[in-house]
Amino acid sequence: MKKYLSIICAVAMICSFAGCSSSDSDSDSKAKSSKISASEAEDKTEKETKKEESTPEPETAEPTTEEVTEAPTEEQTKASSDNLSIASHYLTKNRSGDDILVIEYAWTNDNDKEEAFYTNVRDSVFQNGVECSDLVMMDEIKTQDQMNKIMPGTTVNIKIGYKLQDMTNARVVCTDLLGEKTLLDETIDLGGGEGAAAPTEVGETSLEYVSHRMTKDYKDQDVLLVEYDFHNGEDSPKSFTMFITDSAYQNGVECDNNVFGVDEIDSAMHLADIQPGVTARIVVGYHIKDRSPVTLKATSLFGDIEYLNKTIEIG
Repeated sequence: MKKYLSIICAVAMICSFAGCSSSDSDSDSKAKSSKISASEAEDKTEKETKKEESTPEPETAEPTTEEVTEAPTEEQTKASSDNLSIASHYLTKNRSGDDILVIEYAWTNDNDKEEAFYTNVRDSVFQNGVECSDLVMMDEIKTQDQMNKIMPGTTVNIKIGYKLQDMTNARVVCTDLLGEKTLLDETIDLGGGEGAAAPTEVGETSLEYVSHRMTKDYKDQDVLLVEYDFHNGEDSPKSFTMFITDSAYQNGVECDNNVFGVDEIDSAMHLADIQPGVTARIVVGYHIKDRSPVTLKATSLFGDIEYLNKTIEIG
């Protein structure tokens, strides 16, 4: 308490001294102001005039808002994607004897909150312009690692397996979840050459009937297998399922295409992205009730474009 009282007293004394000093200063100032001569006033006016004439006019500054809204350079864009790289890769086989490319990604969470690899990175491996399936079940591949959230600034290594079509070069492309920004684009040499050459002309999107045959599913139900050639004529990778709506009609009724247990049907190919200008072979199965003719129809996803309308004989 004494300390605070001392401070208050000191402040009061300073204020009183300042008041006295101010009063004396005011009286002196008034006395001095009356003694300024006319010549001194003229000298002062002349000096101010010369100062104004000698001072250059300031240049008009450009608005700083343009610098703030300026688009990032290419180097800045590349630098922002340095949070993803390939740590290692190797070839192996799954239990079915398929060739599998295992890629170990090193991913750093550069967000300001906890995030998971799965919700930040869209990974793909392409061979011959067609995406390889990543539906690979192996002991060293732990899908949960992709789902686990990590703290900001943390780096984790995540292994993902891809079923290879052959031993041609594998192009690894990773983007953000919406595909708007490329995070990684590298080619892995598997020893089998470059594979199918990139098309020089993309052409128009199309779906062509190739052939059909009969088989049975695991419940011994009749299944009509139809082969299509799907050509991606768009300017970005597209999958058959996300771009085409296909149907088969028998006796005016749509056939069920939820077919399981048929080896010839590769469901992963239905979901695989196809590069622009590339044609992929797609096999679809339809349950049929008899041997009457079947009409195959295919449109764009929302039905505004018709790509196929063909009737085939089952026999």
